[in-house]
Amino acid sequence: PDHPLPRQSSVTLGDCAPFPLIIPGTDWLQHSGLSILIHENDLPPRVVARAERPGMLKALVRSGLGVAYLTAFGVERDIAEHKLAWTPLAPGIIKPAVISIVVPRGRLMPSYTSAFLDLLKREFESIRARPASDGKPLSRAADAKMRRGA
Repeated sequence: PDHPLPRQSSVTLGDCAPFPLIIPGTDWLQHSGLSILIHENDLPPRVVARAERPGMLKALVRSGLGVAYLTAFGVERDIAEHKLAWTPLAPGIIKPAVISIVVPRGRLMPSYTSAFLDLLKREFESIRARPASDGKPLSRAADAKMRRGA
């Protein structure tokens, strides 16, 4: 975490350009927003490594080989343990992800499936309703405190 980028509240692609880049492997990259980001901005990234699995990508970043573009989802523990630092991209650089729930049409779902979908909808709504902050992921304690309304 001792790196110049986390000292900023958000970063631009230009801020990241001087650093070696660790990117997902070809299959993972094809299905990620990073592929669009790189191609739309004609970035000549200094790719020093590719990793097919998130754990390997994080390990390469922890080793100091380079930086990586990742969502905060999945790195919460690494951040809490000060193994990685996460800084959001500046607003407008990449479109927010859209998550959809897909269900079969015309079929009655079991009650446990309906209950699970209701839970997911509430969670997505609570995430959407969170107040804007510095873009950093909430700690589990802060998230729990927000959920209790404290």
